[in-house]
Amino acid sequence: MKKLKKEHDRLIGRYGRDYREDYGWAAGLIQPPLTFAGLEAKADMNYLRYLYVTGSHLIHASAHGMTLTIPGQSDAAPLTLTGLSDTGLAQPAQASLNALIAVTGALIEHGQVPGNPDLSVTFLALHELLLRTITC
Repeated sequence: MKKLKKEHDRLIGRYGRDYREDYGWAAGLIQPPLTFAGLEAKADMNYLRYLYVTGSHLIHASAHGMTLTIPGQSDAAPLTLTGLSDTGLAQPAQASLNALIAVTGALIEHGQVPGNPDLSVTFLALHELLLRTITC
């Protein structure tokens, strides 16, 4: 714990007092208060908001999230899922994969090491994963 505290204090000394707060790493990128909503606005990706909201229904308790049906069974009776479940993870997983591909592609194109074969192989592997998720 002492090592962690020392590293914590070092990072706050390096990046400033805001670094100790939630989203403190984004100080200077967005105006206070440092919030997820502020980061979301800065990213200007409103078209993904729907995925975030609908995905949250399965994670955070809500009346809507409590009234789910079994995916893929149109005649299934409504049921309440309790406990661990992977229901609803495909869509956010695919969105995350799309983001990884976009970032990796940007790093290859604009990064400090253009033409790095490791990045190119990583990009192709991510693209293959994406193709597999589409065909599933």
